[in-house]
Parts: sequence; C-alpha cells; structure tokens
Amino acid sequence: MKNIIKLLFLFTITVSCKAQTIDIQNDNGDEIHGAYYKDIQNVLDPFVGTYIYTDGTTSLKIVLQKKIMSSMNNYYYEDLIVGEYQYIKNGTEIANTLSRLAINRADGTNYSIHGNNIITNSSGICPECAPNEKAISLGFVDDLTDNVTDSFIVRRVIEGGQPAIKIIILWAISGHLKGTPSSPEPNIPGGYYTLIKQP
Repeated sequence: MKNIIKLLFLFTITVSCKAQTIDIQNDNGDEIHGAYYKDIQNVLDPFVGTYIYTDGTTSLKIVLQKKIMSSMNNYYYEDLIVGEYQYIKNGTEIANTLSRLAINRADGTNYSIHGNNIITNSSGICPECAPNEKAISLGFVDDLTDNVTDSFIVRRVIEGGQPAIKIIILWAISGHLKGTPSSPEPNIPGGYYTLIKQP
C-alpha cells in the first residue's frame, strides 16, 4: 500500500512539473502540449460586458464573457473572451446567437466571437491605440453565411462619458470558381462601430 501511495505521489509531481502556466501576454504562438495560457494580469476582464450600437432602427448587440481554461482539443488550455451577437437591420432581426452563451462549451472557439490576442500600438495592428493601451484581436464568424473576419479588433473607449468599445470588422475575402455562385455577403457590414456598455 505504501508503494502505491509513493507511486501516486511521484506521478502527481511528474504531471505537475510538465504542466506550464504561461501569461497570455507572453504567448508567442508556439502552443506547448499541456500548457495553460492564463490571463494572469486580468487583461481580458475589462472587455467583459454587454454592448449595443444603434443607428436609427439598426442595432448590433454584442455580449462578451471571459472563459477560463478553455480546452484546445485537450492539447493546451487558455483563457479567452467569448461572445455572441444580435444584429437588427431596419427593424428586422437578421441574426441572433445570444442564446448560445448559455451553453458551456469546453472549446471556446465554438462561439461566434472568441480569442485572446492582446495587441498594442507597438504591434502595428492597432495604430490608433494609445501608447499604453491594450486592445484585443478576436475571431468573429457570421453563422448564417459562414463568413469569417480577417480582422476583428476591440478597443475600450469612453463615448459621451460612457464606457464603450470601438470595434473594426474586416471580413475575409472569399473567392469562387468562375461560373459558380459566389458566397453570400456577411450579414453585418464591415467597418467601424462604437458600442455603448450596458449597465
């Protein structure tokens, strides 16, 4: 019995030594098997919330949540921002995936919005970012048309004295063979949007 306890103790220590916790801000893209890319400094937390853009009878609602230790095919784990959206155009609801947030998906990339790529002014991706500002680059899938963004950048701002996010949506260009139908256009037009954080 003592030998079994010793073996279990050694096994636990061995497994613990192999697992690494890495700050998501230090993720260089080389995913390490068993590693946990953790939001150690809680950089993702300020982005969590419900945000709404309105322009007359057109609106875009985005809900962002933080998902802790999302499994990436059990190869590695990471903290992510995940989200879903509702888009209303000229008073007609075009898309609404908000109910998906009630489903606890082990793999956070199965949400319409997901990611944790911290970007700064010096990264070259966010030239409008202030020198010490941290924005995030996420993935965004238009579930009705299967369009995927080439770039979806989220910045925290103050708009009219209220907390808000400024986003840029750039859809990836999809090609098609001559004589075949082209892919449907994304439901949400690409461009810049300012969404006010809801209480």
